[in-house]
Amino acid sequence: MIPKVQGVYILECPYDGTNMLKIGCSGDIYKRLNNHKSSNPLIENIGYIKSTNYKWLEKDIHYKCRNYKYKGEWFYKKDIIIEFFKNHESFKIL
Repeated sequence: MIPKVQGVYILECPYDGTNMLKIGCSGDIYKRLNNHKSSNPLIENIGYIKSTNYKWLEKDIHYKCRNYKYKGEWFYKKDIIIEFFKNHESFKIL
C-alpha cells in the first residue's frame, strides 16, 4: 500500500491541438492521479511538489502562472511552469 502524500501536482494532456497543463492539489496525490488517469488515458504525470500546506501552495502557483491560464486548473503548456515545478526543492517525479 502506498502511503498518502500531500501536495500540488502537475499533469500534461493534449487538448484541441495543443498541450495543456493541469495544476491541482490533493491530500492523497497517488489516489488523485490514478483517478485522473482512469478518466483520461492521455494524461501524463509530470510530478508533484510535496507539501502539507498544499492548498495555499496551489493557489500561489495558480497566481504565479495566471498569464498562462486557460481556465480553472488548466494552463497552456509553457516550459517556465514545468521548470518552476522541477526546480522546487520538494519536487518529486512520479
